[in-house]
Amino acid sequence: MGRKGVIYIADALFIVGAAWQALSNSVAAMIAARTVVGLGVGVGSLIVPLYISELSPPSHRGRLVIINVLFITFGQLIAYALGIILSPPTLSQDASWRYMLGLGGLPAGLQAIIMVFMPETPRWLLQHSRRNEAAKVIMKAYGSLTTREVDQVITGIEAGVSADTSDTLTEKFKLLFSVGGNRRALTISCLLQGLQQACGFNSLMYFSATIFTMVGFENPTATAMVVAGTNMVATAIAFNLIDRLGRRRILLLSIPGMAIGLLLCALAFSHLPMLTPVTATTPNTASITNPWPPILILFMALYVASYALGIGAIPWVVQSEFFPMRVRGLGTGMATATNWILNFIVGASFLPAVELMYGGAAGLFVFYALVCVTGTVAVWRVYPETKGLRMEEIEEVLREGWGNIGKRVD
Repeated sequence: MGRKGVIYIADALFIVGAAWQALSNSVAAMIAARTVVGLGVGVGSLIVPLYISELSPPSHRGRLVIINVLFITFGQLIAYALGIILSPPTLSQDASWRYMLGLGGLPAGLQAIIMVFMPETPRWLLQHSRRNEAAKVIMKAYGSLTTREVDQVITGIEAGVSADTSDTLTEKFKLLFSVGGNRRALTISCLLQGLQQACGFNSLMYFSATIFTMVGFENPTATAMVVAGTNMVATAIAFNLIDRLGRRRILLLSIPGMAIGLLLCALAFSHLPMLTPVTATTPNTASITNPWPPILILFMALYVASYALGIGAIPWVVQSEFFPMRVRGLGTGMATATNWILNFIVGASFLPAVELMYGGAAGLFVFYALVCVTGTVAVWRVYPETKGLRMEEIEEVLREGWGNIGKRVD
Protein backbone atom coordinates (compact mmCIF):
# COMPACT_ATOMS: atom_id res chain seq x y z
CA MET A 1 0.00 0.00 0.00
CA GLY A 2 2.84 2.39 0.76
CA ARG A 3 2.97 5.43 3.01
CA LYS A 4 0.76 7.44 0.64
CA GLY A 5 -1.96 4.80 0.73
CA VAL A 6 -2.13 4.92 4.52
CA ILE A 7 -2.34 8.73 4.41
CA TYR A 8 -5.32 8.42 2.05
CA ILE A 9 -7.00 6.11 4.56
CA ALA A 10 -6.46 8.67 7.34
CA ASP A 11 -7.91 11.42 5.13
CA ALA A 12 -10.95 9.29 4.32
CA LEU A 13 -11.57 8.63 8.01
CA PHE A 14 -11.34 12.36 8.77
CA ILE A 15 -13.75 13.29 5.98
CA VAL A 16 -16.32 10.59 6.78
CA GLY A 17 -16.09 11.26 10.51
CA ALA A 18 -16.45 15.03 10.13
CA ALA A 19 -19.51 14.70 7.89
CA TRP A 20 -21.03 12.11 10.21
CA GLN A 21 -20.55 14.40 13.21
CA ALA A 22 -22.16 17.33 11.45
CA LEU A 23 -25.21 15.22 10.55
CA SER A 24 -25.55 13.44 13.91
CA ASN A 25 -28.87 13.66 15.73
CA SER A 26 -28.18 11.37 18.67
CA VAL A 27 -25.52 10.72 21.27
CA ALA A 28 -24.86 7.26 19.84
CA ALA A 29 -24.32 8.65 16.34
CA MET A 30 -21.97 11.33 17.67
CA ILE A 31 -19.93 8.77 19.62
CA ALA A 32 -19.63 6.59 16.53
CA ALA A 33 -18.60 9.58 14.40
CA ARG A 34 -16.05 10.71 16.97
CA THR A 35 -14.64 7.19 17.00
CA VAL A 36 -14.11 7.35 13.23
CA VAL A 37 -12.35 10.71 13.57
CA GLY A 38 -10.26 9.27 16.40
CA LEU A 39 -9.13 6.45 14.14
CA GLY A 40 -8.14 9.04 11.55
CA VAL A 41 -6.17 10.97 14.16
CA GLY A 42 -4.35 7.82 15.24
CA VAL A 43 -3.46 6.73 11.72
CA GLY A 44 -2.47 10.23 10.62
CA SER A 45 -0.31 10.94 13.66
CA LEU A 46 1.63 7.75 13.00
CA ILE A 47 2.08 7.84 9.23
CA VAL A 48 2.57 11.54 8.41
CA PRO A 49 5.78 12.08 10.48
CA LEU A 50 7.07 8.77 9.13
CA TYR A 51 6.37 9.79 5.52
CA ILE A 52 8.06 13.16 5.98
CA SER A 53 11.06 11.62 7.74
CA GLU A 54 11.66 8.98 5.07
CA LEU A 55 11.39 11.57 2.29
CA SER A 56 13.64 14.21 3.89
CA PRO A 57 17.40 14.75 3.56
CA PRO A 58 19.15 14.28 6.94
CA SER A 59 20.13 17.95 7.26
CA HIS A 60 16.49 19.08 7.11
CA ARG A 61 14.61 16.09 8.51
CA GLY A 62 13.93 17.56 11.95
CA ARG A 63 12.62 20.84 10.57
CA LEU A 64 10.41 19.15 8.00
CA VAL A 65 8.80 16.85 10.58
CA ILE A 66 8.17 19.88 12.79
CA ILE A 67 6.24 21.50 9.93
CA ASN A 68 3.62 18.83 10.59
CA VAL A 69 3.42 19.88 14.25
CA LEU A 70 3.41 23.56 13.26
CA PHE A 71 0.33 23.05 11.10
CA ILE A 72 -1.36 21.18 13.96
CA THR A 73 -0.86 24.20 16.22
CA PHE A 74 -2.11 26.46 13.43
CA GLY A 75 -5.19 24.26 13.15
CA GLN A 76 -5.81 24.57 16.89
CA LEU A 77 -5.69 28.34 16.60
CA ILE A 78 -8.08 28.29 13.64
CA ALA A 79 -10.43 25.99 15.57
CA TYR A 80 -10.62 28.47 18.47
CA ALA A 81 -11.25 31.31 16.02
CA LEU A 82 -14.03 29.38 14.26
CA GLY A 83 -15.53 28.58 17.64
CA ILE A 84 -15.90 32.31 18.25
CA ILE A 85 -16.96 33.26 14.72
CA LEU A 86 -19.58 30.53 14.27
CA SER A 87 -21.10 30.78 17.74
CA PRO A 88 -24.51 32.40 18.27
CA PRO A 89 -25.71 34.92 17.28
CA THR A 90 -23.79 34.35 14.01
CA LEU A 91 -25.51 30.98 13.61
CA SER A 92 -28.24 29.24 15.55
CA GLN A 93 -27.21 26.97 18.41
CA ASP A 94 -27.99 23.85 16.36
CA ALA A 95 -26.25 25.02 13.18
CA SER A 96 -23.20 26.39 15.02
CA TRP A 97 -21.74 23.13 16.30
CA ARG A 98 -22.63 21.28 13.09
CA TYR A 99 -20.61 23.70 10.98
CA MET A 100 -17.70 23.63 13.45
CA LEU A 101 -17.45 19.84 13.32
CA GLY A 102 -18.22 19.47 9.62
CA LEU A 103 -15.52 21.91 8.56
CA GLY A 104 -12.95 19.54 10.05
CA GLY A 105 -13.17 17.45 6.89
CA LEU A 106 -11.93 20.24 4.61
CA PRO A 107 -8.20 20.09 5.53
CA ALA A 108 -8.24 16.31 5.06
CA GLY A 109 -9.79 16.70 1.62
CA LEU A 110 -7.17 19.28 0.67
CA GLN A 111 -4.37 17.01 1.87
CA ALA A 112 -5.76 14.07 -0.13
CA ILE A 113 -5.72 16.20 -3.30
CA ILE A 114 -2.15 17.39 -2.67
CA MET A 115 -0.93 13.84 -1.98
CA VAL A 116 -1.86 12.86 -5.54
CA PHE A 117 1.12 14.92 -6.71
CA MET A 118 3.51 13.72 -3.98
CA PRO A 119 5.96 10.80 -4.43
CA GLU A 120 6.22 7.61 -2.42
CA THR A 121 9.21 7.48 -0.05
CA PRO A 122 12.56 6.17 -1.38
CA ARG A 123 12.84 3.62 1.42
CA TRP A 124 9.48 2.07 0.60
CA LEU A 125 10.29 2.08 -3.13
CA LEU A 126 13.63 0.36 -2.55
CA GLN A 127 11.99 -2.15 -0.24
CA HIS A 128 9.77 -3.07 -3.19
CA SER A 129 12.63 -3.17 -5.77
CA ARG A 130 11.71 0.08 -7.53
CA ARG A 131 15.23 1.51 -7.66
CA ASN A 132 14.82 3.87 -10.61
CA GLU A 133 11.77 5.52 -9.06
CA ALA A 134 13.62 5.85 -5.76
CA ALA A 135 16.56 7.55 -7.51
CA LYS A 136 14.23 10.10 -9.13
CA VAL A 137 12.57 10.87 -5.79
CA ILE A 138 15.93 11.32 -4.06
CA MET A 139 17.12 13.63 -6.83
CA LYS A 140 14.07 15.85 -6.36
CA ALA A 141 13.91 15.73 -2.56
CA TYR A 142 17.62 16.15 -1.84
CA GLY A 143 18.27 18.88 -4.38
CA SER A 144 21.36 19.12 -6.59
CA LEU A 145 23.02 15.73 -6.16
CA THR A 146 25.26 14.09 -8.72
CA THR A 147 24.42 10.62 -10.00
CA ARG A 148 27.22 9.23 -7.85
CA GLU A 149 25.87 10.94 -4.73
CA VAL A 150 22.38 9.60 -5.44
CA ASP A 151 23.86 6.10 -5.76
CA GLN A 152 25.62 6.56 -2.41
CA VAL A 153 22.35 7.58 -0.74
CA ILE A 154 20.58 4.59 -2.29
CA THR A 155 23.35 2.23 -1.19
CA GLY A 156 23.02 3.50 2.37
CA ILE A 157 19.26 3.07 2.33
CA GLU A 158 19.48 -0.37 0.75
CA ALA A 159 21.73 -1.51 3.57
CA GLY A 160 18.90 -0.73 5.94
CA VAL A 161 16.10 -2.30 3.91
CA SER A 162 17.89 -5.40 2.63
CA ALA A 163 16.57 -7.56 5.47
CA ASP A 164 13.84 -10.06 4.70
CA THR A 165 10.54 -8.18 4.29
CA SER A 166 8.44 -11.28 4.86
CA ASP A 167 8.64 -11.13 8.67
CA THR A 168 5.43 -12.03 10.46
CA LEU A 169 4.08 -9.76 13.19
CA THR A 170 5.39 -12.19 15.81
CA GLU A 171 8.86 -12.06 14.26
CA LYS A 172 8.75 -8.25 14.22
CA PHE A 173 7.83 -8.18 17.92
CA LYS A 174 10.73 -10.53 18.64
CA LEU A 175 13.13 -8.31 16.69
CA LEU A 176 11.85 -5.19 18.41
CA PHE A 177 12.41 -6.54 21.92
CA SER A 178 15.36 -8.91 21.46
CA VAL A 179 17.73 -6.55 19.60
CA GLY A 180 19.43 -4.03 21.89
CA GLY A 181 19.30 -1.11 19.47
CA ASN A 182 15.62 -1.71 18.73
CA ARG A 183 14.79 -1.85 22.44
CA ARG A 184 16.64 1.40 22.97
CA ALA A 185 14.77 3.05 20.09
CA LEU A 186 11.44 1.83 21.48
CA THR A 187 12.25 2.91 25.04
CA ILE A 188 13.33 6.40 24.01
CA SER A 189 10.39 6.89 21.65
CA CYS A 190 7.81 5.71 24.19
CA LEU A 191 9.50 7.72 26.95
CA LEU A 192 9.26 10.95 24.97
CA GLN A 193 5.71 10.30 23.76
CA GLY A 194 4.63 9.41 27.30
CA LEU A 195 6.30 12.48 28.74
CA GLN A 196 4.62 14.67 26.12
CA GLN A 197 1.23 13.64 27.55
CA ALA A 198 2.07 13.10 31.23
CA CYS A 199 3.20 16.72 31.58
CA GLY A 200 -0.49 17.71 31.25
CA PHE A 201 -0.21 19.98 28.23
CA ASN A 202 -3.08 18.59 26.20
CA SER A 203 -5.35 18.71 29.24
CA LEU A 204 -4.58 22.41 29.37
CA MET A 205 -5.48 22.73 25.69
CA TYR A 206 -8.68 20.72 26.05
CA PHE A 207 -9.89 22.54 29.15
CA SER A 208 -8.26 25.96 28.84
CA ALA A 209 -11.61 27.71 28.34
CA THR A 210 -12.97 25.96 31.45
CA ILE A 211 -9.88 26.90 33.47
CA PHE A 212 -10.07 30.54 32.43
CA THR A 213 -13.77 30.65 33.30
CA MET A 214 -12.94 29.21 36.72
CA VAL A 215 -10.43 31.97 37.46
CA GLY A 216 -12.63 34.83 36.28
CA PHE A 217 -12.06 35.69 32.62
CA GLU A 218 -15.14 37.08 30.89
CA ASN A 219 -14.20 35.69 27.46
CA PRO A 220 -12.38 32.42 28.22
CA THR A 221 -12.34 31.17 24.62
CA ALA A 222 -10.61 34.32 23.38
CA THR A 223 -8.16 34.03 26.28
CA ALA A 224 -7.48 30.41 25.34
CA MET A 225 -6.48 31.65 21.89
CA VAL A 226 -3.51 33.34 23.56
CA VAL A 227 -2.33 29.92 24.73
CA ALA A 228 -2.87 28.40 21.27
CA GLY A 229 -1.10 31.32 19.60
CA THR A 230 1.88 30.97 21.93
CA ASN A 231 2.02 27.28 21.05
CA MET A 232 2.13 28.04 17.32
CA VAL A 233 4.78 30.78 17.59
CA ALA A 234 7.05 28.65 19.80
CA THR A 235 6.67 25.69 17.42
CA ALA A 236 7.78 27.96 14.58
CA ILE A 237 10.87 28.85 16.64
CA ALA A 238 11.54 25.14 17.20
CA PHE A 239 11.39 24.69 13.42
CA ASN A 240 14.38 27.02 13.09
CA LEU A 241 16.37 25.50 15.96
CA ILE A 242 16.01 21.72 15.82
CA ASP A 243 18.57 21.03 13.09
CA ARG A 244 20.95 23.70 14.43
CA LEU A 245 20.96 23.08 18.19
CA GLY A 246 20.00 19.41 18.01
CA ARG A 247 17.21 17.40 19.59
CA ARG A 248 18.92 16.53 22.89
CA ARG A 249 20.02 20.07 23.72
CA ILE A 250 16.58 21.51 22.98
CA LEU A 251 14.87 18.89 25.16
CA LEU A 252 17.23 19.58 28.06
CA LEU A 253 16.27 23.26 27.83
CA SER A 254 12.59 22.74 27.09
CA ILE A 255 11.56 20.28 29.81
CA PRO A 256 13.10 22.22 32.77
CA GLY A 257 11.45 25.36 31.35
CA MET A 258 8.13 23.53 31.50
CA ALA A 259 8.73 22.57 35.13
CA ILE A 260 9.43 26.19 36.04
CA GLY A 261 6.32 27.37 34.16
CA LEU A 262 4.16 24.75 35.88
CA LEU A 263 5.41 25.70 39.35
CA LEU A 264 4.72 29.37 38.62
CA CYS A 265 1.22 28.44 37.40
CA ALA A 266 0.69 26.53 40.65
CA LEU A 267 1.73 29.65 42.56
CA ALA A 268 -0.81 31.72 40.61
CA PHE A 269 -3.58 29.17 41.16
CA SER A 270 -2.91 29.23 44.90
CA HIS A 271 -3.77 32.97 44.91
CA LEU A 272 -6.96 32.60 42.87
CA PRO A 273 -10.45 31.98 44.28
CA MET A 274 -11.65 29.29 41.90
CA LEU A 275 -15.05 27.87 41.09
CA THR A 276 -15.33 24.12 40.63
CA PRO A 277 -15.29 22.72 37.09
CA VAL A 278 -18.97 21.78 37.52
CA THR A 279 -20.17 25.23 38.59
CA ALA A 280 -17.86 27.28 36.41
CA THR A 281 -20.50 28.11 33.80
CA THR A 282 -20.09 31.85 34.30
CA PRO A 283 -16.97 33.87 35.08
CA ASN A 284 -15.93 34.13 38.72
CA THR A 285 -16.70 37.79 39.26
CA ALA A 286 -15.05 37.77 42.66
CA SER A 287 -11.66 37.53 40.96
CA ILE A 288 -12.15 40.33 38.44
CA THR A 289 -10.04 42.77 40.50
CA ASN A 290 -7.49 40.10 41.41
CA PRO A 291 -4.12 40.76 39.69
CA TRP A 292 -3.31 37.04 39.47
CA PRO A 293 -5.41 36.02 36.41
CA PRO A 294 -3.24 37.98 33.92
CA ILE A 295 -0.14 36.75 35.77
CA LEU A 296 -1.44 33.20 35.33
CA ILE A 297 -1.67 33.83 31.58
CA LEU A 298 1.98 34.89 31.48
CA PHE A 299 3.09 31.81 33.43
CA MET A 300 1.01 29.55 31.18
CA ALA A 301 2.61 31.19 28.16
CA LEU A 302 6.05 30.29 29.58
CA TYR A 303 4.95 26.70 30.08
CA VAL A 304 3.36 26.44 26.63
CA ALA A 305 6.35 28.03 24.88
CA SER A 306 8.75 25.66 26.65
CA TYR A 307 6.58 22.70 25.67
CA ALA A 308 6.32 23.71 22.02
CA LEU A 309 10.07 24.32 21.71
CA GLY A 310 10.92 20.74 22.61
CA ILE A 311 8.70 17.97 23.91
CA GLY A 312 5.75 19.11 21.81
CA ALA A 313 7.48 18.33 18.52
CA ILE A 314 10.63 16.27 19.04
CA PRO A 315 8.95 12.95 20.01
CA TRP A 316 7.41 12.81 16.53
CA VAL A 317 10.83 13.44 14.98
CA VAL A 318 12.45 10.79 17.16
CA GLN A 319 9.98 7.99 16.54
CA SER A 320 10.05 8.61 12.80
CA GLU A 321 13.85 8.36 12.53
CA PHE A 322 14.98 5.93 15.27
CA PHE A 323 13.63 2.57 14.08
CA PRO A 324 15.25 0.34 11.43
CA MET A 325 13.07 -0.32 8.39
CA ARG A 326 12.34 -3.88 9.48
CA VAL A 327 10.50 -2.79 12.66
CA ARG A 328 9.72 0.83 11.79
CA GLY A 329 5.98 0.39 11.36
CA LEU A 330 5.59 -1.60 14.58
CA GLY A 331 7.90 0.65 16.60
CA THR A 332 6.31 3.91 15.52
CA GLY A 333 2.88 2.36 16.07
CA MET A 334 3.72 1.44 19.66
CA ALA A 335 5.17 4.88 20.37
CA THR A 336 2.08 6.55 18.90
CA ALA A 337 -0.16 4.25 20.95
CA THR A 338 1.74 5.30 24.09
CA ASN A 339 0.98 8.92 23.25
CA TRP A 340 -2.75 8.43 22.72
CA ILE A 341 -3.29 6.07 25.65
CA LEU A 342 -1.73 8.58 28.04
CA ASN A 343 -3.57 11.40 26.26
CA PHE A 344 -6.84 9.67 27.13
CA ILE A 345 -5.85 8.92 30.73
CA VAL A 346 -4.55 12.42 31.48
CA GLY A 347 -7.43 14.14 29.68
CA ALA A 348 -10.12 12.04 31.37
CA SER A 349 -8.59 12.53 34.82
CA PHE A 350 -7.89 16.28 34.59
CA LEU A 351 -11.14 17.79 35.90
CA PRO A 352 -11.68 15.11 38.60
CA ALA A 353 -8.07 15.65 39.72
CA VAL A 354 -8.64 19.41 40.02
CA GLU A 355 -11.54 18.72 42.39
CA LEU A 356 -9.98 15.86 44.37
CA MET A 357 -6.26 16.68 44.61
CA TYR A 358 -4.90 18.55 47.60
CA GLY A 359 -4.53 22.18 46.55
CA GLY A 360 -6.81 21.71 43.52
CA ALA A 361 -5.32 23.03 40.29
CA ALA A 362 -2.21 24.23 42.14
CA GLY A 363 -1.51 20.74 43.46
CA LEU A 364 -2.10 19.17 40.05
CA PHE A 365 0.31 21.56 38.35
CA VAL A 366 2.96 20.78 40.98
CA PHE A 367 2.50 17.10 40.12
CA TYR A 368 2.97 17.85 36.42
CA ALA A 369 6.13 19.80 37.29
CA LEU A 370 7.52 16.76 39.13
CA VAL A 371 6.82 14.67 36.03
CA CYS A 372 8.91 17.15 34.03
CA VAL A 373 11.78 17.00 36.51
CA THR A 374 11.78 13.20 36.28
CA GLY A 375 11.61 13.45 32.50
CA THR A 376 14.62 15.76 32.38
CA VAL A 377 16.75 13.21 34.24
CA ALA A 378 15.52 10.38 32.00
CA VAL A 379 16.28 12.28 28.78
CA TRP A 380 19.75 13.22 30.02
CA ARG A 381 20.48 9.58 30.84
CA VAL A 382 19.26 7.75 27.74
CA TYR A 383 18.89 10.07 24.75
CA PRO A 384 21.87 10.57 22.37
CA GLU A 385 22.05 13.44 19.89
CA THR A 386 21.27 12.38 16.32
CA LYS A 387 20.98 15.64 14.37
CA GLY A 388 22.25 15.48 10.80
CA LEU A 389 22.57 11.68 10.75
CA ARG A 390 20.96 9.50 8.11
CA MET A 391 18.36 7.11 9.50
CA GLU A 392 20.69 4.19 8.81
CA GLU A 393 23.48 5.97 10.76
CA ILE A 394 21.09 6.45 13.69
CA GLU A 395 20.57 2.69 13.64
CA GLU A 396 24.35 2.27 14.06
CA VAL A 397 24.35 4.66 17.04
CA LEU A 398 21.54 2.77 18.74
CA ARG A 399 23.12 -0.60 18.00
CA GLU A 400 25.37 -0.06 21.02
CA GLY A 401 22.33 -0.79 23.14
CA TRP A 402 22.63 1.00 26.45
CA GLY A 403 26.38 1.43 26.18
CA ASN A 404 26.27 5.18 25.51
CA ILE A 405 23.95 6.24 28.33
CA GLY A 406 24.21 9.96 28.96
CA LYS A 407 26.50 10.54 25.97
CA ARG A 408 25.94 12.90 23.06
CA VAL A 409 26.57 12.07 19.45
CA ASP A 410 27.04 15.14 17.26
